[in-house]
Amino acid sequence: MKANQKGFTLIELLAVIVILAVIALITTPIVLGIINDAKEASNLRSVEAYAKAVEYGVIQYEYKNNGELPTKYCQIAPYVSYTNTEVLCDVSISEDVANVKVEHCKVGSYTKNSYKYDGTLKTENRGAEKESTKSFSDGPDMSGC
Repeated sequence: MKANQKGFTLIELLAVIVILAVIALITTPIVLGIINDAKEASNLRSVEAYAKAVEYGVIQYEYKNNGELPTKYCQIAPYVSYTNTEVLCDVSISEDVANVKVEHCKVGSYTKNSYKYDGTLKTENRGAEKESTKSFSDGPDMSGC
């Protein structure tokens, strides 16, 4: 190679490519972990929002029916205003207090987790959480009304 020619040698280019590949191998799992954590947090918030909409539906039903609590989801369905159709849960309404349990929630078609929300808890642990079971719901039971 003449002294006045400019450019990179093949070895220098390969060294840069190897360094970039190592950086990509290190950062890819970190970025994927952050993305999965964000999806998990989004799913938990979606389940909480759905459960709050159901709780509000119970309150509206109770108000419009002179203090009578609903016993089935289909009684409060007209009062539940939640637009995310990707959240499907089993809903159980407590008969002694106006709280609900939302279990076996499936959020979207991509999730592999099942979620729950227990509105009867009166502690700081109240909120949505991942269930240990993998059973998914087809949505609230609308039969029997």
